[in-house]
Amino acid sequence: MKVSGEKYKVSIRGRAGIAYTESGLVVHIDSEMLHSPEFDMVVCLENHEAWGAEGPAVPDADKMAVIKERVRHELRKLKVEWQ
Repeated sequence: MKVSGEKYKVSIRGRAGIAYTESGLVVHIDSEMLHSPEFDMVVCLENHEAWGAEGPAVPDADKMAVIKERVRHELRKLKVEWQ
């Protein structure tokens, strides 16, 4: 599933993993789809890996706050356990 926002994209990568993409930055966020009446998926926003055009990247705290908010917004229709 891919969802596009203003200039970013949130993609669910099969049963595990979310990719947030924006202007050459790719942030992989740990997640897992669940088969449960309580939740559709679990997302670990604090467990992520970022890559830029030139290799590993480290988004600052403000940028990660924006990314986390955008991921939450795009997944709002799912029952998510946020960790």
